[in-house]
Amino acid sequence: MLTKAEMDKMDEEWEERQARKDKATEQWKITSMKAELQHEDEIKRALKLAKSYMNGGNRDAAVRQLESVQNFCSWTSELGGEVLLELAMCLETVERVDDARRIYGKLAATSWSPNIKRNALQLISGLDITKQIRN
Repeated sequence: MLTKAEMDKMDEEWEERQARKDKATEQWKITSMKAELQHEDEIKRALKLAKSYMNGGNRDAAVRQLESVQNFCSWTSELGGEVLLELAMCLETVERVDDARRIYGKLAATSWSPNIKRNALQLISGLDITKQIRN
């Protein structure tokens, strides 16, 4: 049986771990947003080019364009979410469905944008339905 002192110590340790985790998460968010802000023009340009490539049927060029800025994008921001969602949709068209599924899943779990979350969930559901139909 645990004593009150032991329980208090366990609570204190848990609170310290939680505070360290929260601090690390916040630092990660700040870092990822800085990279996106520093490369915002480049990211927007790549997104625009990728959309025009997709309209012209050049799917591989669209994927290359978006992958070139992928590491600058924050998973939690509106712009980063839009770029990553577009990348996943492009990946589907070049038969990289597993990569697309990973992106949709991470966006659904981490994006702060309700629209990005909803779209990612809908698109991953579409992948599941397509997989069921093919089998």
